[in-house]
Amino acid sequence: MATVPLHPTGDRSSPVPPPGTHRFFNAAFSLPGRILVSWPLAGGLVAGGFLVAATTLSPQMTLSGVPQMTTLLFLVGAGAGLAHGALLGYLCHDPARTRVQVLRTMMCASVWVIPGLLLAWVATMWISLTTSMLVGSTPTILGMVWLGVSWLFGAAVLVWAALTGFQGIMAALRRWPGVRFSAAVTSIAFAVLLTLFLANPPEIWFTELRVTSVGAVFLAFGASVWITMPVVIVLYRLAQRLVARRAS
Repeated sequence: MATVPLHPTGDRSSPVPPPGTHRFFNAAFSLPGRILVSWPLAGGLVAGGFLVAATTLSPQMTLSGVPQMTTLLFLVGAGAGLAHGALLGYLCHDPARTRVQVLRTMMCASVWVIPGLLLAWVATMWISLTTSMLVGSTPTILGMVWLGVSWLFGAAVLVWAALTGFQGIMAALRRWPGVRFSAAVTSIAFAVLLTLFLANPPEIWFTELRVTSVGAVFLAFGASVWITMPVVIVLYRLAQRLVARRAS
């Protein structure tokens, strides 16, 4: 009869998990893991790649300054995506799993974030040069190939992040009633910001880039999802606790 190896302490209730790297693959394919990996990549691609490509370069903006600005925006977008992906990944976890199990799964999935960000950064650099390659100079065949591959990679990551995010939001709505309220407020905030940004396209802070209509959509979506939704969720939870304390 097969036996299960035990801890050195002899605790029969805590079998030692088999060694190997399969747990990292399983964690990456779980819903919290997919959100944790895809959202930083999508955030960096949107902020550093698609947003820059969708902007109008001012006459004072030189081509030499684009890589530095792209990298800065990529890091900001990736950091915001990682923070919000971790939050959504935790909110949408299976209720049957304990908090420790969920956090352990997300830590295993985070191993794939670094190599994914490296690939996303390379694609972001090419995407950000779209305007200069198509308008400012005569593109080479190899450059156009890399540009096309980068756009396809970026689009695939965005679709992946959108699908996993939708699944995570639906799972969170079933488990956390407060997320439903925050989603409604976030939708209203997105509509208001989009109207304001389309009427008066804002200039990105600390840059000489002013967004176009496409950039306004990305910026309004990012501001509403990355800023409004977490704030509303936190305030809603605090209000619930305050009401519960007063009721008791």
